[in-house]
Amino acid sequence: MQIALISANFSKEPEPVFPLGCAYLISAIKKAGHDVSFIDLLFLEGGVESLKRKLLDLKPDVVALSVRNLETIDYPESKSYVSDLSEVIKGIKSAVDVPIIVGGGGFSVASESFLKKIGGDIGIVGEGEEILLKIAMEIEGG
Repeated sequence: MQIALISANFSKEPEPVFPLGCAYLISAIKKAGHDVSFIDLLFLEGGVESLKRKLLDLKPDVVALSVRNLETIDYPESKSYVSDLSEVIKGIKSAVDVPIIVGGGGFSVASESFLKKIGGDIGIVGEGEEILLKIAMEIEGG
């Protein structure tokens, strides 16, 4: 099974943050014998169009989206990432017809309502290493 794992962190301020949760997921996916491709939106040139091209090339069976933040906490100009994440998911859906699994620290804070707002298919709350693999096996098995 080919899994495309996308880190959906949009902020480089005050410093870019290493996608540690994704690193754990990559390790677990590889140990389970699946293929994984990692895309970090923080450093992807060309935005959603570039993401769509990458996904068309990869032809994943599943896309997993890791959401670190729902918004900035920069006072007084806080910014919500809901519309950005919605656009990412719209782009994914226009490129590949596969399940989109959403998780990550930011997602876990407001999972059910957030999943509906951004258009994901399946949500994972909390640590994802085991449950992501279980979901992938269910999808693979039909």
